Amino acid sequence: MRQYIDVVQDVQGNALVGATVLVQNYVGGANASIYSDNGLTPIANSTVTSGADGSFSFFAADGDYNLVFSRNSTVYKTQSPVSIFDGAPQVTFADTGTVNAYAIANSALEKALRPGLRASINIANTNTGACTFQYNGLAVKNIVFPAAIAAAAGTLIAGGIYGLEYDGTNWQVRNGLALTAAAVGGIVNPITAAETSAGVTVVNYLYPECTVERYGNNTTPGSTNMSAAVTACLSVCKQYSPWKQMTVATMCLLSSTVNIDRLHDSATTDDYFFITSQTGGGFSVATNIGMFGSTLSNGTAPASQMIYFEKINFYASAGAGVGYVLNNNIFLRMRFNACSFDYINAIGNIASTIGYSQSIQFTNCNMRRGSGAFWQSGTSSGYFSTDVHFSNNIIEAWTGDCLHLGLPIGCSVCENLLEGISGTAVVVNGTQGFLVSGNYFEANGLDIDLTGAGAQTYAVNGVAIIGNRFQNAVSTTYTVTWPVAAANIAGAVSKGNYFVGYGHSLPSNSSADINDFATGNIWNNPPKISRALTAWTPTDGSGAALNFNTPIVGNYSTNSAGVVDFDFEVTYPATASGASATIAGLPLSSAATGSSNPISGGTTYTTYTGGAITIAGSASGTTFSLYANGVALTNANLSGKTIRMFGRYQA
Repeated sequence: MRQYIDVVQDVQGNALVGATVLVQNYVGGANASIYSDNGLTPIANSTVTSGADGSFSFFAADGDYNLVFSRNSTVYKTQSPVSIFDGAPQVTFADTGTVNAYAIANSALEKALRPGLRASINIANTNTGACTFQYNGLAVKNIVFPAAIAAAAGTLIAGGIYGLEYDGTNWQVRNGLALTAAAVGGIVNPITAAETSAGVTVVNYLYPECTVERYGNNTTPGSTNMSAAVTACLSVCKQYSPWKQMTVATMCLLSSTVNIDRLHDSATTDDYFFITSQTGGGFSVATNIGMFGSTLSNGTAPASQMIYFEKINFYASAGAGVGYVLNNNIFLRMRFNACSFDYINAIGNIASTIGYSQSIQFTNCNMRRGSGAFWQSGTSSGYFSTDVHFSNNIIEAWTGDCLHLGLPIGCSVCENLLEGISGTAVVVNGTQGFLVSGNYFEANGLDIDLTGAGAQTYAVNGVAIIGNRFQNAVSTTYTVTWPVAAANIAGAVSKGNYFVGYGHSLPSNSSADINDFATGNIWNNPPKISRALTAWTPTDGSGAALNFNTPIVGNYSTNSAGVVDFDFEVTYPATASGASATIAGLPLSSAATGSSNPISGGTTYTTYTGGAITIAGSASGTTFSLYANGVALTNANLSGKTIRMFGRYQA
């Protein structure tokens, strides 16, 4: 209903005082219902009189009208048709009511109910049954669908915009069908042939086929047991070849293990089965069980294959270490991509009868606040891993050791953040082709243990530790632990790594090829050089004529390109000499001299506590000076100190 305002004028444009205006319906010519306000007070005889300025006004419902103008009871003009349109019914008003009792109010709305009155409302709460509507504080009336069908539960959905029209008794949903959300879903997502074949019951049609929530109402995500719904969804996915992707929309609690049987080396299961979420969904457990297992058996080998988890959240609601994703190491050829693991391990209940893990990859995942082995390939000293890879993951705030790979065969740990692990970040029992590259280790108990936590069974044969940063939790702890016997190390390389603190704990005379930097000792025992060794004796080159106490004869070797590797150990006598600490006696002269700094190296052991000692070459080419923190050391600085060093230069 809208107010109409105009002015009555004569032909000269002068206002006419006391003229009457009769308002008629355009169709039929009957007197129209008009009001002096917004639908509350009717005007008698459908007639208004112009005032002192010739103006007149009235309220009328939307429609077309005739305006008949008279003066002194003589009609002198008819204006037709005059269209009146009120925009208020086209404006959607927010619901101010409660569940099943909806309401809107606004000063622009009409003041009385009438047939044909319209309203548009944004529902705040989904109805749970029959419901009412109160328009602008007026009488409460029922909301119905055409044919006076009462609103059933779920037919008015929170956030939905509904057009209503008063029919004189009820408010009708305009052009509406009495469909529940489930009924609408049944039209969009009807029961499929696969669901019929699987014999499952669809309980939530709003979700499409092969979505977990379609087969069970997840009333309280993370607390409602959805094990049966996941099993039902799995049975539908299996009706397709290859299996259709499973989608999980919300966090689903699993109170029992869901078995996924995909027979290894089978042509029917050699495509990946994807389990994914695009909406932050996933799985949780509240007890110490595995989320997923298998009833298949393959003797001492994994049996169920080709499952790909993507963008899934895994969560243990009872806290760290209570629950795990995979129930023993019966799976192979598995992928986890962009998944999050919170308080939960990837594997548990390790089957001692299954001796290895095969083809497992974790990429772009987030692992936090767990306890115990996040991944473990077995329980006996002889277990091993083949083609197991961790790359581009974040592992933080972990209690105990984290990655247990047994004997890694063609495995890698690359480009990860491993931080705040109270035990050891990576534990392996020997190696047969193992790459650790581009990782950032920080504030862990230990970073790499190549001894199987002391239970050494296999030799370290083939390992490359390349380009990592080790930010040690304790700067005086060697954070990479090697086997205690040099005979158990072959084909081992550690290069381009940066240690804040101590580096490698090595046995004497190991064959490890190490070229790293450390702010502390690079190793506790220098490795032997694989080329033929020649002895040399370090002497004092400072000019102070110092006699080193029981100097240990060093070794050096050269390769075909003339690169010299050398080591030595000396103990300085008590001295107050202020001369620059200089070592002489190198058997081969450096190819470059002076400021070009041709000789480089560092300490593997020292009793000097003023900082890491480094080498700088001198002009003579057979001597070099000692520095700490970029400042040249004097003999007095090293009085009574022992230093064990290594170096390299071009002869």
